[in-house]
Amino acid sequence: GAAAKASKPGKSLSGQARIAMRVLHEVIDEAGLVPSTSPHIPANTRCVTINQWREHARSRGLSDGDTDAFRKAWKRSFDKLVAEGFVAVCNDWAWPIAGKERL
Repeated sequence: GAAAKASKPGKSLSGQARIAMRVLHEVIDEAGLVPSTSPHIPANTRCVTINQWREHARSRGLSDGDTDAFRKAWKRSFDKLVAEGFVAVCNDWAWPIAGKERL
């Protein structure tokens, strides 16, 4: 059904999830690091901390609302991107999944 379609490579995003994904790529381009070796992070994968990503999303307009509105928008976007396989996380690190659409 819909869940299977959502996880296919190349699936496009809309709304706040699209903004959050674009911001993740931007912040990785600007400040991404390859973390210490971890069996859960692919070798030579540039990552950013979830806090870095969240703060960049705040400054780049994920939500025009107050702090509570931003918190809700961030949570929905983050959860969607992880659940649909666009983003992986390990400990405090986040990175886009290879083969997914770059926004």
